[in-house]
Amino acid sequence: MGEALTQVREVADRLLTLAAQADVISVKYELESDRGQEL
Repeated sequence: MGEALTQVREVADRLLTLAAQADVISVKYELESDRGQEL
């Protein structure tokens, strides 16, 4: 049972990391597209 919990936590950590990276990427993309519209 302990191993399963550990695996679930690892997967959750990975998902949170991916979500954080996706947020950063989307923010960068939004900033770049805003700049592109100004030019």
